[in-house]
Amino acid sequence: MYLAVVLLLAVMVGVLVAALAGDARLARWGTRRGEVVRAGGSPYREAETAPVLLTGAPRGLRVAAGLNAAWGVVTGLVFGPAGLVLAWFGARELGALSVAVLCVVASGFGLSIALGVAASRALRRQSLDKAKRTATWSLLHHVLVLAVMAMAAVAIDEWFIFGISILPCLFGIAFAHALRQGVSIAELGGYDLELEDLDDLDQPVEASHELRVCTYP
Repeated sequence: MYLAVVLLLAVMVGVLVAALAGDARLARWGTRRGEVVRAGGSPYREAETAPVLLTGAPRGLRVAAGLNAAWGVVTGLVFGPAGLVLAWFGARELGALSVAVLCVVASGFGLSIALGVAASRALRRQSLDKAKRTATWSLLHHVLVLAVMAMAAVAIDEWFIFGISILPCLFGIAFAHALRQGVSIAELGGYDLELEDLDDLDQPVEASHELRVCTYP
């Protein structure tokens, strides 16, 4: 029951981050021309309108950001507590290695919050250097988890704990890599906006249109 609630919460957080944070700074991702629409009020007057549409964050980045935000929830509410249980009940067998387990757990709790913040930053195209550092942190964290779980399995002669950590860590590494790639896309400047212009776009802008009128005698 607990896992089901956590998974539902993770999905909700991921969807909200991808949807709301992605829409909050649509102007930062530039604009694109819509299809030209012709309209005329009389045979002697013809008008063409070319809407200027806000592009918004790329779909791939939205997916990566949502997955990382959701993964942060799972990390903080499932994997972190599981690590505490391992450190507590396996303290005698683990010995000094229990300190390493606790360090990994502490990193996981911090990462659980940082991933959501980084996902929001990437979608808003704000503090991209911090978002990329968080993605790198996530990569290193999951590699370290695998290493610590392998050492713990040797210490207590129970390879099951290492086996069940492989798949989650691979997911975490893949999500972190996707977030890094998404931040790299954001750093490129995106569409018709330059990076130095981003600070002037603190507020969303409304879609506008360009009107061209042709008159005939």
